Amino acid sequence: MESHAKSRCSTFAIYDEALRARLCAVALATVAQEDDTDDMRLFLCPTCGHIEPNLPPASCPICAARAEQFVQV
Repeated sequence: MESHAKSRCSTFAIYDEALRARLCAVALATVAQEDDTDDMRLFLCPTCGHIEPNLPPASCPICAARAEQFVQV
């Protein structure tokens, strides 16, 4: 059972890091193009640190926190 939990945690960590890399790439491209960044909205999960663009998900894909718990940054 413990190895299953470790495997699942590793899978979520890999997914989260890939998403963060994509978000950073989008942010850098936006700044490089000098587009207006005022309409860029990011939502942070206060439980695990997961970041979602545009709108918070119904539940965090990493820790299952509810959408209401996400904080716009």
